[in-house]
Amino acid sequence: GKIIECAFASSNTEYTDLIDIIITADDELSGLKDCTSYQYYLSTSSTSLSGGEWKDYTNGETTTIGEGLTGEYYLFIKPVTDKAGNTSSTDYHIFGQYYFDNQGPEIVLNSENGDGWKKSHDIRVHVTDMHAGLSSSEWDLSYAWTENDTDIPSEWNQVDRSKVFSDSQNELYSTILKTRIDRGILFMDKGRKC
Repeated sequence: GKIIECAFASSNTEYTDLIDIIITADDELSGLKDCTSYQYYLSTSSTSLSGGEWKDYTNGETTTIGEGLTGEYYLFIKPVTDKAGNTSSTDYHIFGQYYFDNQGPEIVLNSENGDGWKKSHDIRVHVTDMHAGLSSSEWDLSYAWTENDTDIPSEWNQVDRSKVFSDSQNELYSTILKTRIDRGILFMDKGRKC
């Protein structure tokens, strides 16, 4: 009989950027038709094709899925036909749910005492990642000042860990950063600890 298998076909439970899978189509009796179309589709829906496009795979070889995707997806594989004219399914073969995160966290700065020229500014930082989430034990939050938005800072200041708190695994907050600079643009950087 005709078999469609997908190595690593079970759902992944944590967000990742890419997943390597092997899709294998086989027929032990007459063999598969020579003109078989080997294609898959990553869909945001478990019941219909949505948010993706058909892509080719090579039967029995590793295929990497998830590039550039963020969110929850299902793998749809086109049915195959054998040389006797039998089809593996009347519908698509569906695997998953797969979780991908290829989008960086969002950083929002709010001035506590308004914009404009002042001797100092109090700034609140809000960092959000709605997919893989954040962990204050795994991430460092640092900042730097420059005089324009084209200069790349050469030195970064670490945010005091005692002033960082979280209300969920998806959000980090920093209490007020005290700045004593007359002018400048604030750059924020969130980097994973090595």
